[in-house]
Amino acid sequence: MTSSAAARPRVPRYQSAIDLFEAARDAVSDKEKSARKLEKLEARKGSEAVRAQSYEATGRGGGGDPTARTDARLDLEEICRRRIEDDKALISLADEIVYGRERHAGGVELLVSADHADVLHFYFCEAMPWRAVADMVGMSESWCRSAAQEAIDHVDAYGIGRMLDGHGMAS
Repeated sequence: MTSSAAARPRVPRYQSAIDLFEAARDAVSDKEKSARKLEKLEARKGSEAVRAQSYEATGRGGGGDPTARTDARLDLEEICRRRIEDDKALISLADEIVYGRERHAGGVELLVSADHADVLHFYFCEAMPWRAVADMVGMSESWCRSAAQEAIDHVDAYGIGRMLDGHGMAS
């Protein structure tokens, strides 16, 4: 195992390139949802501090832990942060396959073409709709869909691990 392979975040194994790229596309929206949730949780900090300082019994019985809500919020914040980091790692992994580790120095860009790489990047790593992808690369939607499939077929032919490790033309 090389030092760069050891530095790469652990990610689940995928049966095919399309599985990995679709998971990366899902991770884009999941990351955004988690970030919005985290913002809402962090916005609740002020109101919890006021409640925790209250000396009066609240609710029935009044024997509850005044910091329980804060603890639960902190736990949820940590879960959201971890999800965001996991999603970023998966998106980064997909981008390494698209452009190579050093960005624009390998991957699909070198193996197939820059346009093919850009299609994969915009559609899967930025979760753009096909129309927007077509506008970004200056090609038709149908060309973009075909290019994505062709690039994914190349990744499957070489293997995800070989693309990441830079074997063959993917280096």
